[in-house]
Amino acid sequence: MNNHQPVRHLRCLLPALFLLLLSACKSDEPPPNTDKPAVSLADLSGHWEIDYKLSENPEQKLMYLYDITRSQMEQLERAAQQGQPQSPSTALRDLQGIIKLSSLTDEWKQSTVLDIEQQEDMIVIKRSENYALTCDFLTPMEALGVGQESCGFDSDGNLVFQARLPEGLTLVNVFSLAPGSSSGDGRRLYSSSRLYSRKFRQPFVLNRVFMPYDKGQGQYRCEYSLEKKETCWLGTDE
Repeated sequence: MNNHQPVRHLRCLLPALFLLLLSACKSDEPPPNTDKPAVSLADLSGHWEIDYKLSENPEQKLMYLYDITRSQMEQLERAAQQGQPQSPSTALRDLQGIIKLSSLTDEWKQSTVLDIEQQEDMIVIKRSENYALTCDFLTPMEALGVGQESCGFDSDGNLVFQARLPEGLTLVNVFSLAPGSSSGDGRRLYSSSRLYSRKFRQPFVLNRVFMPYDKGQGQYRCEYSLEKKETCWLGTDE
């Protein structure tokens, strides 16, 4: 009887030893990587001034829309005089919206300089003659209510700020670096401001381009007068 006990004990220990060896082999394998790949965010930091040659003029674009809407109104008036009355509601709604846009485009016109401070988790865009845009990258973009703001990066890597305004207005500011201009003086910053409204059949879009500059040494010089309002040129004051 005693001679069979070691064999019996060995048979009982074999499964346990097998499990220990199996677990030891598994522990040598590297753990699965569950971390999501880090998103490479473009570095927008620096001092930027508007490039007038490549940027749209808000006043000219607004005047263009105004002329088109006035032309539509005149066509409706002529049709009514010829006994073909038509509803002017759409053109009138566009005209009312354009008039309200004038104050907003004036703010856009004055924002010709951007000072951008960017960190790993946030960015601050200080705009001349306008309020600063601040974004916390750790806060997800959500559906907005009136008076609320949201920001974040979209699927294309663009920095997007959204603001819900009264009267059904939605203001969207989009910032991105021009392709192939990640460093040096050749960098260009794209800025697209879009206003969505029930009073417009299409959003009002203003596209502008900014270039880097050293503070106190901007490439453009501007002067103001009652006649021409604002005149800018490339070069020094001399």
